[in-house]
Amino acid sequence: MYFNKPTIKGDVDFIFGSGSAVFESAQIIGRADRRNTALVFAPNTDNGQKYGFLVINSKITAESAVASKKGCHLARAWDSSSNPNANGQLVIRN
Repeated sequence: MYFNKPTIKGDVDFIFGSGSAVFESAQIIGRADRRNTALVFAPNTDNGQKYGFLVINSKITAESAVASKKGCHLARAWDSSSNPNANGQLVIRN
């Protein structure tokens, strides 16, 4: 999937999954909807898949309720037990 200039908002693992995706010139915003922390990416890339998520020329920020508590985390691997071959891949450039 290719996303050009999207605005994406969420609180926990809101960009996630096993697909391959490019986010270009994105505005990505961590929100405090359900708690005072945000976790943006949770890739679940299968080892047999060449690419995971690529973020290019984008801005990643957090709402003030999250930022004031320093509770915005960029990513975590979603190496789920349902997919023992998963190896989360995320590249952020510029």
